[in-house]
Amino acid sequence: MSRRVNLKGTVKNGNIMIKNESFFSDLISQFEDKDIIISLKEEQKRRSDKQNDWYWGVAIPTIIVDIQNMSGEIYTKQDIHDWNLSRAIGLKTEVKEMFGETIIVYKQKRTSRMTTTEFNNFKEKIQKYWAENGVDIPDPKEI
Repeated sequence: MSRRVNLKGTVKNGNIMIKNESFFSDLISQFEDKDIIISLKEEQKRRSDKQNDWYWGVAIPTIIVDIQNMSGEIYTKQDIHDWNLSRAIGLKTEVKEMFGETIIVYKQKRTSRMTTTEFNNFKEKIQKYWAENGVDIPDPKEI
């Protein structure tokens, strides 16, 4: 049985420093006398909790309230989130044939899968879009 294990570490002066050395030692002993493959990948930080809190706790509620005040229309947080994704990232669809039926598959990156940099770009795009439509979303630095 093949299994894959991801470990976090840092490279310092040409040496790999594993974050949890005791776990690594226990793990590596399980591979005694076995050929292994080692892959290295630079870690990219996922969207932070602060970014997520700002988005769901400030940005989306601000949009909902302002839209309701301007037009009387009421939308859910999920409605606004879906709209933001389609506007900032662009809706990507694929038509597939499955089990004799045609289906439409929506393919777009979710905010939970964004890096901190990608999320910051997303934030700037939605702030710009909504500002052009009369909604001022406070920047996290302003709150």
